[in-house]
Amino acid sequence: MSEEEIVSSIRRGNDTLGKLMQDTLCCTGCGTCRGKVTKLLADTLATRAE
Repeated sequence: MSEEEIVSSIRRGNDTLGKLMQDTLCCTGCGTCRGKVTKLLADTLATRAE
């Protein structure tokens, strides 16, 4: 799962970790990326709000 794919999913309206996980299957394996994905989600939403 690339950062670009996750950002694209967020831009399509998947604005919670749960929605991202359902749409992209990110964080559903070992879970080590959860912190990075959570930060990416927050950063992308903050940028969108500006």
